[in-house]
Amino acid sequence: MLDEHIVQLWTPQIKALDDRYKAATIDDDGQALDQFHRMPGPDLWWRRRHPRILTET
Repeated sequence: MLDEHIVQLWTPQIKALDDRYKAATIDDDGQALDQFHRMPGPDLWWRRRHPRILTET
């Protein structure tokens, strides 16, 4: 739906943020949130992760 120029401009920045989010979280197939909310389809991968560090020591 976006203009190709906009996609090319923003894709590297969005990928960098996605990579940062993935590094700070763990894929749990939605188990952490599933107890509170029905999990959406697999295309919403960010909803299937939880923080890598849950508490500070």
